[in-house]
Amino acid sequence: MKVPLILVIASIIACSYKTSNLNKQPSGCSKSYDTILKMDVYSFVDEMPEYPEGQQELLKFITKNLKYPEQEVFQGTITYSFIVDKEGKLIDKKIYNKNKEDYTPLDKEALRVLELMPKWKIGKCNGEKVPVRVILPIKL
Repeated sequence: MKVPLILVIASIIACSYKTSNLNKQPSGCSKSYDTILKMDVYSFVDEMPEYPEGQQELLKFITKNLKYPEQEVFQGTITYSFIVDKEGKLIDKKIYNKNKEDYTPLDKEALRVLELMPKWKIGKCNGEKVPVRVILPIKL
């Protein structure tokens, strides 16, 4: 049985993982080295990544595609974490501050919706395309 979303509120907040090698750039951009992905990932940039048609369309996309699992009753916030790479693709998709083995069926469904998303507008630091970590809380 499909249960409709009652309320979806989203805000895009960029933040970085707590690392000791956070580097502030002269432009105000900040980055840290991701040892798993073996690359610099920015947390704040001059031009933050954006969903192609804006936040309202992002809300519509999530509302249209998210289907509550059969037995799931949930009211709260799911917080996505992903990187918008230099081509606008979403990579390293996960639920923020949660281990994969602790994902609920709703967490897995939320990640499925991320897989359906189109490419995003790319983040830039000093006019250069850079990978940016995005934290996206969704209130259900």
